[in-house]
Amino acid sequence: MGEESTRGKGGSDKPKIHHIQHNSKKDAREAAGHAGQGKPIHDSTGSKSGHYHPTDKNNEKIKHGQQGGTHYDYGPKEKNK
Repeated sequence: MGEESTRGKGGSDKPKIHHIQHNSKKDAREAAGHAGQGKPIHDSTGSKSGHYHPTDKNNEKIKHGQQGGTHYDYGPKEKNK
């Protein structure tokens, strides 16, 4: 599992994580589920890849900062991330 940041620096000058790549759709779904309290929201690119967003107890997407929440990606890595 790799990490890629598009959100700048967080505490201790470590990058804020916006995209976390997973080996399978199942792994991405499970990780998003563990990160939230509800059923993960799925976004697909239609090209055998996509991502999940964690949700709160009301099944609303968890939003962090100005760019929204973390993406739990799967499939071929997109070039413009």
